[in-house]
Amino acid sequence: MEDKGIKKLETILFMDIGLCNCGSPSWTIDVIELVLKSQLSSKKIRFINNEIYEKLGTTRYVDGPIQGLIDFVLYILDDKGFLNHGSSIGGAWLTDQGKELLKLLEKHKGDIE
Repeated sequence: MEDKGIKKLETILFMDIGLCNCGSPSWTIDVIELVLKSQLSSKKIRFINNEIYEKLGTTRYVDGPIQGLIDFVLYILDDKGFLNHGSSIGGAWLTDQGKELLKLLEKHKGDIE
């Protein structure tokens, strides 16, 4: 059963979202997980907590190029059906598909090859 979860996560990340194994996919996967967790919480990505700021390498309100990168991840996750949003991408919420991806990441992220 574990293998099915790992395979499903790999399919979502590498086929549906379009990641590949070159570069630093583990960092990209970490960012995807951070964004999903943030959007699941009551504090959206523009008002992320200090732990996430530290992981992003900043200690204050995210703005400029870093915010652009976060927004890009939000746009991609929205386009792929993992998020929905109304008037602002920063206020996006997880779809059922996004909640499933987050659960798979929390359980199997360390098992991806």
